Amino acid sequence: MIASITYSSAFFEKIDGILFNEDVPVPVLYRKRRIEFFSDLKQYKRTYKYNFIAFPVDTIPNADRIYINSDFIIGYKKYHAIRNKFSNETIENEVEKYDKDSVVEFISDIIHERISNLSFEFEAALKHAKASYIFAGITDNVIIIRNLLSHYRNVLNSPNIQISHFSGLSLPKVISDVMTEVYIYYLSDRLEMMEIQSASEVLSVSEVVDDGLRIKWNGRQQDLAELFIELERKNWTTRGELSMIKVCTLLSKVFDLSDTKRKHASNSAASLYQLFKGSYPEESRGDRRYFFDDKKHKRQFENIKEFNKS
Repeated sequence: MIASITYSSAFFEKIDGILFNEDVPVPVLYRKRRIEFFSDLKQYKRTYKYNFIAFPVDTIPNADRIYINSDFIIGYKKYHAIRNKFSNETIENEVEKYDKDSVVEFISDIIHERISNLSFEFEAALKHAKASYIFAGITDNVIIIRNLLSHYRNVLNSPNIQISHFSGLSLPKVISDVMTEVYIYYLSDRLEMMEIQSASEVLSVSEVVDDGLRIKWNGRQQDLAELFIELERKNWTTRGELSMIKVCTLLSKVFDLSDTKRKHASNSAASLYQLFKGSYPEESRGDRRYFFDDKKHKRQFENIKEFNKS
């Protein structure tokens, strides 16, 4: 999977469909207030990075309306004006005239900007995560991404909380969740690409294994993949920090899969990885889906019981 602009457009359309729905309008609480704004671009950069580049992790109680302060809008506009060396003297008076429609259009624009930054500022977002107190001392991108994915999925599955995507702007959960789905989509895509890169590194390591010490696997590779995925699902096994490709490499060294190969020279670990990696549903909710989750597929190990340590 490679994150595509076409698929991102589907998220944009979904969000705008909620924002501009005249039949069921989203309640908007727009608070106008005056604060002292910065004159230094560095201060605005810090705020912009937090709101538009960094991976959002804070949660708030679920909301059903938009709440926004005028200073959030002014700060955003001043950042772009100073950055591009435009005049910013009239921004405050301009924002003072904003009505509900102007606010909704502004929110649509900045949501598009934040999501677009996922593609263009992904490395900067990872760098920001490593510098945060949450991931202090963790330098492995894969560990960070997996933890973010787990956090986002947990929030999506909770009816009581939502991700806070902006400081100074609160979105209804229905919109916040769609944005969270976007992050899951992009992070899953990056994680998959990283694991494919790891595959070339792991599989390039030459290790001599005595075929006589391998366990002969009599089934298909699909059956082996289903067995171990099902064992992990039912909590009989835990792979911890092992990447999926490393698991596949280990299995290819434990089991003799020669009878499962269509071509004698084919790489068993690489073939297993294609089965193990699975995919996520378009809605990005729930667990990873695998080939055997298709109702048409004849399962071999679906009756494995849940592990119960008693």
